Amino acid sequence: MKQKSGIYIQIRRIAAFSIFVFVLILFILYFFKRKQEKIILAAAREQFNHEVQSLLNLSNTQLKNVVYDYTFWDELVEKVGSKDSLWFQENITSILNSFHVDFVVIFDKRQKLVHRASINPNAQLNFFSDSMLTDLHKKRLNDFYIISAEGLLEVSAGTIHGISDPTHKKTMPEGYFFLGKYWDTEQLKKFEFQSSAKIQLSHKSNLGKIESSSILVGERVLLGWKGQPIAKIRFAKEDHAYELYHEISRTMFVIIVLSIILFGLIFHFFSIKLISKPLSIVTKIFENNDNELIETLKKAPGEYSAIAVLFDEHFKQKEELLISRNKAEESERLKSAFLANMSHEIRTPMNGILGFTELLRISPYSEETQDKYLNIIEKSGRRLLAIINDLIDLSKIESGLMKINRSITNVNSCVDYVYSFFKLECDKKGLKLNLTKSLLDNYSNVFTDKEKLYASLINLVKNAIKFTNVGEIDFGYTIRQADKTNLQSKASFLFFVKDTGIGIVEEKLDKVFDRFVQIENHTSANYEGSGLGLSITKAYINMLGGDIWLESEPEIGTQFFFTIPYSDDNYTEIIHIDKETNIKSHKKKLKILIAEDDETSNDLLQKILIGIDSEIVITTNSKEAIDYFKNHKNIDLILLDIRMPGIDGLAITKEIRKTDKNIIIIAQTAFAFENDREKAILAGCNDYIAKPIVRDDLIEIIGKYFELG
Repeated sequence: MKQKSGIYIQIRRIAAFSIFVFVLILFILYFFKRKQEKIILAAAREQFNHEVQSLLNLSNTQLKNVVYDYTFWDELVEKVGSKDSLWFQENITSILNSFHVDFVVIFDKRQKLVHRASINPNAQLNFFSDSMLTDLHKKRLNDFYIISAEGLLEVSAGTIHGISDPTHKKTMPEGYFFLGKYWDTEQLKKFEFQSSAKIQLSHKSNLGKIESSSILVGERVLLGWKGQPIAKIRFAKEDHAYELYHEISRTMFVIIVLSIILFGLIFHFFSIKLISKPLSIVTKIFENNDNELIETLKKAPGEYSAIAVLFDEHFKQKEELLISRNKAEESERLKSAFLANMSHEIRTPMNGILGFTELLRISPYSEETQDKYLNIIEKSGRRLLAIINDLIDLSKIESGLMKINRSITNVNSCVDYVYSFFKLECDKKGLKLNLTKSLLDNYSNVFTDKEKLYASLINLVKNAIKFTNVGEIDFGYTIRQADKTNLQSKASFLFFVKDTGIGIVEEKLDKVFDRFVQIENHTSANYEGSGLGLSITKAYINMLGGDIWLESEPEIGTQFFFTIPYSDDNYTEIIHIDKETNIKSHKKKLKILIAEDDETSNDLLQKILIGIDSEIVITTNSKEAIDYFKNHKNIDLILLDIRMPGIDGLAITKEIRKTDKNIIIIAQTAFAFENDREKAILAGCNDYIAKPIVRDDLIEIIGKYFELG
C-alpha cells in the first residue's frame, strides 16, 4: 500500500503541475491578448485616420484640379484682359454646377475684380484682400480655409498663366483665380456618409478628449491663408470589430478556464484507472509473484513499450503514406493541368476546322464568306500544327533525342527571313518592326544549327507580336567581344528581341521559361498557345552553347536576349552561301507523277496543281511508282511520299537515281523532324516539304525548278 500511495501521489503531483502550467499559460495568453487588443485598436485608429485624411484630401483635390486646369488657359488670359462679361458668364460661371462648387472669383493682374459668381446670390465674397493677392503672386498656388459669415469655407487659389506655363513658374501672373465651397450641413452629412462616422467641427483648435477606448477618431486641423489653425474637424465612430474581438476573447478565456477544471477532473479519474491501478498490479506481481495477476494485467491497458513501438511504426507508415499521397496528388495535378491545357489548345483549333468545314458543307455562302471561313480553317490548322510540333520537340528534348545539326549559317539571312516573315503581320496589327544587323553579309557566318536558330528567333518575335498591341518591336543582333581578362571567354552573337507590350511582373520573371507556364497563369488566359515555346527556345539556346535571359517592366515592355558562340575564325574567313544552281526548265506542260498512298493527300495535291499546266499521274504504292517511272521516261517531276506501303520513299528515290540523275524529286512527309530533310536530300531528292502541305509553299518549291506560266 505504501508503494501504491507513493505512485498515486506522484501522479497527483504531475496533475497539479500540469494544471499550474495551464494556468500560467492562461495568464500569459491574457497579457498577450491585452497587448494584441492595443495593437489592433492602434492599427484600426491609424487606418481610420488615414481614411479620414484621404477623404479630406479627395475633397480638396477636386478644387485643386479645377483651379490647376483653368489657370493655364490662353483664352482665360485673353478674357481677363478684355473683361468679356458674357464670356465669363458662359465659361466660368458654369463651373459652379459642373464641379459642385459654391463660388468662383477672378481678379486681373492689377488685382481688380473681373468676375465673381456664387450659388448663393446673397453670399458675401469680399474676404479676398489685396495682401492676399500679393501673397498669391509669390506663392502662385495655395489651398486654405476661411471662416466667413456663411460658415467655414474651403478655398483653392492660383495665378493665371498661358498654356505654355503649366507650372505657373515661367511667366508673371495674368490674373488670380479663386474657387471655393462651403462646409455646410449638407457637406458634413456627405462626409459622415462617406466615412460612416459622426463629425464634429469647431472653430477652435481643441475639441475635447474622447474617453471611450473603442472609438476610432480621425482629426485634422484646418489652416488659414498663412498656415495658421482656424478650425478643427473630428470624425469618430465605434470600432465594432474591436468590441467583437474583445467579446470573443473573453468567451475564449472562460472556455479555457472551464477546460482546465474539466481537465483536472478527467486527469484525476483516468490517472487512477489507466496508470495507478496497472502499476499497482505490476508492483504486486513483482512482490508476490502472483500469476493470476499476470492474466489480469493482460486485460489492463498496459504494455506501454509495445504500444510505443506500434506507434513508432504507425507514424513511420503514416509519414511514408503522406509522402506517397503528396507525390501522387502532385503528379495528378500536373497531369490534369497538362491534359486540360492540351485539350483546350487542341480542341480550340479543331472546333474551328470542323465547325466551319461543316458550315461550308451544309449551307451555300457567298464567295467572300467562303474565303473568310477557309481562312479561319487554315489559321486553325496552322495553330494545331504548331502545338503538335511543340509537343514533338518537347518530347525529343526530354528524351535526349534532339540532335544538333551544325552547318555554316548566315545570320543576316536568318534575321532577314524572320523580318520578312513577320513584317506583314506587324503591319496588319499597326506595329513597327525594326531590324538591327551588326555585320556585313559575308562576315555574318557562324557554325551552328540553322533550324534551331530560326526556331528561337521566330518564337521570340512571335511572342513579342502576341503580347504587344501598340508601339514597336526591335530585333536583331550585335557582337559581344571576348573578355580579355578571361582566357576561356570567346566572342558571341548577342541576339535581342524588344517590345513595347504588356510586360511581365517581377515575381513571374523566374517562371517565364517553365513548361506549360500558361496553365497556372490566369493573366495569359486571353492569349492562345501551349506555353511550351519559351521552354523549347531555352533548351535550343542551351544546346547551341548559349544562354538566354530577359528584362521586363509591366506596361513598359519586355526584352529577351540570347547568345550563341561566334568562332574567331569567322572574323577572317569569308564563307559564301551557296546559291541555287538548278537551271529552270522552260517546258510548256509538265508531266507530274504523284506517289502517295493517302487518298485525301492525292486529292489535295491535284487541287493544288490545277493552276499549273500539267499532266498528273497518281500511284498509290511503291511498286506502282517504280513501274510507271521505268515505263515512262517523259516524267518531269515526282512528288514522292516518304512513307509508302512496301518500299519507303527514300529507297524509291535511290532506285530512280540509278537510271536518272536529272528528274526533279520533291519529298513530302508527315514526319517533320529536323533530320528528315537531310535524309531526303542524301537519298537523292532535290527538295523537301512537310505535311500539311501549303499550296503557296509547294508552288514556290516547284517554281525553283520550272518556269510556271
